[in-house]
Amino acid sequence: MILHTQPAPPTRPLPKEVTDPMMQLLGFGVYFAGAIFVVAILAGAGLLWWVFWLGNPTTAVVRKIAWVIGSAIAVGSAGQIAGFVLS
Repeated sequence: MILHTQPAPPTRPLPKEVTDPMMQLLGFGVYFAGAIFVVAILAGAGLLWWVFWLGNPTTAVVRKIAWVIGSAIAVGSAGQIAGFVLS
């Protein structure tokens, strides 16, 4: 019979030598995700301006670029939310 048990939570907090690099890495990740998010929002706004306000056709290449920008927005916002939850 196999028992699936969860490990016990630590009785003492992790030492500062462990938590400091983890928090620094989390900070870098959140900063990078924020930069991706802002750049993707700006690129998406530029693409929308180029297609709709200038009247350029929406070709297959433009749709692919829009998918990449949309994916970058999703990844950037997910990174920001994950950083907020973990910090």
